Amino acid sequence: MSGDDLQTNNQNHDVLTKKVETQDNCSKNVDNINIELEVLLGKSYLKFKELKKLNTGDLLKLNTKTTDLIAVYANHSEHPLFFGELVIDENGGLEIKIKKITSNQ
Repeated sequence: MSGDDLQTNNQNHDVLTKKVETQDNCSKNVDNINIELEVLLGKSYLKFKELKKLNTGDLLKLNTKTTDLIAVYANHSEHPLFFGELVIDENGGLEIKIKKITSNQ
């Protein structure tokens, strides 16, 4: 192997090493990204004139039942990340128990 070939091999090794280090750093950075989750409890459709008549204390009927799975979206996605069941914890807080993970991951 000539001196030029050896130098080229060393340069290629250095480039590959830097690429692997960069990928490792990117992976670590990605792991720390915050993901916003949105939960869709249901939908309701009103005419504008009905919307204008709404008052404090009025009930808004949703198109879901308590037994329906709730869709959870990540970062304003159009497709749900997973579906879950609405659960009330011991302090009255709301939680989602994951029941189905979508194939969009």
